[in-house]
Formats: sequence, structure tokens, C-alpha cells
Amino acid sequence: MKRKLMVDFTLFALLVTLVIFLGSIWEEGKIIEEEIETLKVISKFSPHAKIKSPTVLFGKKELIDERDPFFTTLIEDFWIDYNIETFCEDCTATYSVKSYLEPISLKESSKWRKTLPYETTGVAERNEKKRIDIELNFVEEIGDKIQSETGVMYTGMYLVFLANIEVVSKKGYKRIYQHEARIKLGNSLFFENLEFRKTEKITKKVEKDRTIEFGNFSIKSSKLKLPLFISIACVVVGVVLNERESIKKLLLLLKKKKDVKSFRRKYSSLIVGVSRLPSYSDIIMLDSLEDLGKLAYELERPIFETHDVYCVLHDGHLFAVRKEGVEYGEKKKQA
Repeated sequence: MKRKLMVDFTLFALLVTLVIFLGSIWEEGKIIEEEIETLKVISKFSPHAKIKSPTVLFGKKELIDERDPFFTTLIEDFWIDYNIETFCEDCTATYSVKSYLEPISLKESSKWRKTLPYETTGVAERNEKKRIDIELNFVEEIGDKIQSETGVMYTGMYLVFLANIEVVSKKGYKRIYQHEARIKLGNSLFFENLEFRKTEKITKKVEKDRTIEFGNFSIKSSKLKLPLFISIACVVVGVVLNERESIKKLLLLLKKKKDVKSFRRKYSSLIVGVSRLPSYSDIIMLDSLEDLGKLAYELERPIFETHDVYCVLHDGHLFAVRKEGVEYGEKKKQA
């Protein structure tokens, strides 16, 4: 008995150890998203103008920027500074800026976009600005000609700058962004969306796996899953074999409980509880409750139930089946 308990304890400890180890490497070998770095891109258009000077509004000031109001009648020269900055490791950002003229219109059918000659390209470098000179009179003339040709008068025009930004990293990723800034033309210039900021966490798919070393031998942890499953199965089989007698008894007990419930449900109308049995000449023990139930049904006799047996009395013969003590929690008694 002690040897059996020792074997059970050893097998159980081994089973727990194997299950814990399997749980620790369960995620190994799976494809996961791993963060490489955080990429930050800043794209900015900065308007500038040289104005007539001196003026009542600006005094002797000759240069204005986005912090000032832009009145077209005062502007002598107008330009846009474009600057792009990228914050990442081992990456290069290239850009191309194109310009367009488009009308302010609520109807999609009457919208159009005219390409203008103001453009630039380059590689992003911090604090480096590209200047794009713009002739506002030329832009307005194009808008007037288009309205004259189409016969459609628009409420205003937009000067649109579209920056296409491509970031390529040596870490194996590429990102493309677009920044569209607008200048509403008129007696005054109004600026929209001059700055674009984008922060993105860059991830890549990687296989989560560890290398486990046993002396001079090493193996990927994901490759240990199958051997662990087999080992756990072998340990479970060992436990079952070591406890086969106990398992058989348990299964037999469960079957007998099931048979008792089935018997009482099927023959409930024939079962009569008594405190003591009537006189009988001899006793015949039957193999199963089902046999006793069939006998009582065929003979049309009641089934007597005491604390230890179910029985049927016929012509002085007592046909009986002993109860299991577990059923009622009482000791077995001879009928």
C-alpha cells in the first residue's frame, strides 16, 4: 500500500511539473506583433510675403508670416517654405510637393483641379526648408480664364499644396503619408491645414520562441510541445494503471447507482416499503434489480423494500437483491 501511494505521489508530482512547463512555453512558436520603434513625422508649410512699406497697418515692416494677416493688395512677393522632419532610427524620408488650383464649389460635378508649376522634391532633413515662390497674379489669371471658358462663376478659389511623403527604414518597413494644405484666395489669404503631424508605433510580425539549452544540446522551446504532450499522456496512463482497481470499483459503484435510479423510476408503482419481511420458506438471490423488476411485473407481485434488500415473495419463495451499503449508508445485513 505504501509503495502504491509513493508511486501515485511521484506520478502526480511529475504530471504537475510537466503541465506547468507546458504552460510556460504554450505561447512559444506563435506569431506576434512586436514593436520596433515609434515613428514621428512633421510636415509644415509656412507662408511668407514681402509687402509694400511703409503702410498704416504694418508701419515699416516689410516681411510678414503666418502670424500676420495677408492682404493681396499689399503683397509684392509671396512664397511658401516647406519643411519636413522625421524622428526614427536608420530611416530616410523623401518627399514631393505639387500645387493645384481648384474652385470652392458644393457641387461635385463642377469641381476640377488644375495643376500649377509650383513644385519641389527632396530628402527630409531637420531644419532644412525648401522655398516655393508663387505668383499670385498668375494664379488668379488662370482661375479667371477657367471661369470665363466654362461660364461658371465660383465663390472663390483654393491654392492647394499636396505633399507626398515616403519613409523607408533599414529595419524593413515603409510608410507613405500625404499632407494637403490649402490657401483660400481673395482680397485676403486664408490658410488651412498648414501643419501635419503623425506618430505611429511601428510593429513587425515575429515568431515568439526561446532556445533552451541542456549542456551542449539546444532546442527551440516550441519543438518541446509534442514531447511534453506525449510525456503527460504517458504519466496519465501510468496513474490509471496504478489505480486501475480503484477506478474499476468507482466505475462499478457509479453503474450500480445508475441501475438503482433506473429501477426505482421504472418500477416505482410496485415498490412497497416495509419494516420487516413476511414469512418465507427459502430465499433466492437474483443477479440484478432488473431481473427482480421483471419477475415482479410478470407475477404481478409487489416489490418489498427494507433497509437492506429489495425482494418479491411468491409461494413461500423470497426472490431478493441486496442493496449496496453506499446507497443508504447502512451496513449490509443478511436477509
